[in-house]
Amino acid sequence: MERRGRPERFGAEGRPAELAAFATSLDALLDRLAAVLRHEQQQAAELSHELRTPLARITAETEWLTGRPRTAEQQETSLSAIAGAASTMQQICDSLLSEVRTRNTQTPGRCRFRDLAHRLALHNAAQFPDAPPVTVTVDGAQDVTIGVSEDVVERILTPLLDNARRYATRSIALTCAPGAGGITVYVSDDGPGVPPDFVASLFEPGRRARPEDGHDGAGLGLALARRLARAAGGDIALDATAPGARFVVTLPTG
Repeated sequence: MERRGRPERFGAEGRPAELAAFATSLDALLDRLAAVLRHEQQQAAELSHELRTPLARITAETEWLTGRPRTAEQQETSLSAIAGAASTMQQICDSLLSEVRTRNTQTPGRCRFRDLAHRLALHNAAQFPDAPPVTVTVDGAQDVTIGVSEDVVERILTPLLDNARRYATRSIALTCAPGAGGITVYVSDDGPGVPPDFVASLFEPGRRARPEDGHDGAGLGLALARRLARAAGGDIALDATAPGARFVVTLPTG
């Protein structure tokens, strides 16, 4: 129940014991429903915000392409930009759907770190063919198993690798270290690092440390990755003391 923007609850004060207990249960249920609604509203707002950039790119490229006759080379360039923007939109939607499934699933999957890490490293290099050559190293025991499905771990690590590829000078490292409380994965690069005045805003949706760097997106990748990691029972943090950028991903063990 809500009136004038302020939630109302039944309350237990001044009621008989039986009614007080029932009112308390109803109020707890209403609080949970309100929290779910706020989460869904936030998710819808973030999705709308992030999809606006690739959608605007598709619209602009389509209008330019159909505005007057174009050469074959111009058409190929424009169609490539449209395909890239559409792929970005798909990745955003898939990440949000993965978060919902991960929160609701009762049977988390498993995957081997090294197998997945090597595949992600190859895929990441293929995604940035025009970028300066960067060496991606993978370090971790062969038998380390993460207690999260391969699809979910991929969606957690991919934005971190993409971020590392944009700013790395010569090297990116994917490292895994098992511990008593779970698995820790480090994604590091030797780039300029996160500006100190931006660290507190790093995982806020729609924020980018360097808006002028030229890459598409409104800055939802890291926010989605952290939400997905938390939905899987882990988390993502920045090690602000490390040189370059070093993200620390904690996940359940397999």
